[in-house]
Amino acid sequence: MTPAYFANRLKEIREVLGLTQQELADSINEKQTKIKDIETSKQKISPEFAFKVEKIHQVDFRWILTGEGEMFSSKKDVEDQEKIKIIIDYENTGSCGCGAFIYDIECPDYIYLSRFWIKNILRASTQNLMIIFANGDSMEDTIQDGDMLLVDKTQIDPRNGVFLIRLDNELFVKRVQILQNKIALKSDNPLYDPIEINKNNLDSVQIIGKIVWNGSKKNI
Repeated sequence: MTPAYFANRLKEIREVLGLTQQELADSINEKQTKIKDIETSKQKISPEFAFKVEKIHQVDFRWILTGEGEMFSSKKDVEDQEKIKIIIDYENTGSCGCGAFIYDIECPDYIYLSRFWIKNILRASTQNLMIIFANGDSMEDTIQDGDMLLVDKTQIDPRNGVFLIRLDNELFVKRVQILQNKIALKSDNPLYDPIEINKNNLDSVQIIGKIVWNGSKKNI
């Protein structure tokens, strides 16, 4: 097989899995430059490399090296190739500042993301997701104004992390910190003071879901 054959093969694998060069490299403990070199026909896929891809992503070893057989061998693997349709909620923006008022309008727009990538790379649910856009600068530099954020609405238990939160009929994207007798809703921008809530008053706070991916930057 020529280097060009392996270049096209690896690009096809990444396209099906919905992974960038960096994400594929990270998942199999390789450097991004290795992926780039293969995809630019500078080197071939070695058996060792193919084994790593098979072990982590269940892409058939023989198919990677020869093109023979099926790319995925089981029903579960085929399901992992599917794309998930996720709503983009333009109205319910997540404020990274003073608060975004909640509207009761459901936006009909969608985006498609890889089921395998959500489940195995983000380690998030594939059942109850939505996308919002950040509003404000209080979470800079982690989240910029206008960033696309993926929210896993199955993760609603208070714990440390970045969450979409409803407080007094407003939505906020804040970093939750669990303290002894209270929780703090913190901003990554030091110009903003934290919002502290006593554990006896937690009824005023509703965690909508955990921010599991920043589509404009990187994982959080």
